[in-house]
Amino acid sequence: MDFRTTFAAVDTAVLGMVGDTAVLDITGDGSELVSAVGEFDAPWLSPQLGSLRTDVLEPMFTLQSIGEPVGVDLSRVVKGITKLQFAGKTYLVVDVKPDGTGLAVLPLRPLD
Repeated sequence: MDFRTTFAAVDTAVLGMVGDTAVLDITGDGSELVSAVGEFDAPWLSPQLGSLRTDVLEPMFTLQSIGEPVGVDLSRVVKGITKLQFAGKTYLVVDVKPDGTGLAVLPLRPLD
């Protein structure tokens, strides 16, 4: 098994156990909803790594774009149209940034 495949399996296991659950509204009008498991980060949550503060400037959702059962096909996500619903709030997806390892970051803009 190669490096990428091995870590995709690790990502799947970790996200499946501790990931945040959100809903992607692909078309932005509620007609196509997709469940997504990933990690929600926002500046108001003051994310820290030990005593080192991270520089999260905007809300973002990191998710696995490949692999079952938590991977999401992001090819249909439309920047500025697709919405993400998490913890009772709605966000507009402003970009899709794959990291080359099977994960992707969705920078978000709050709508509520």
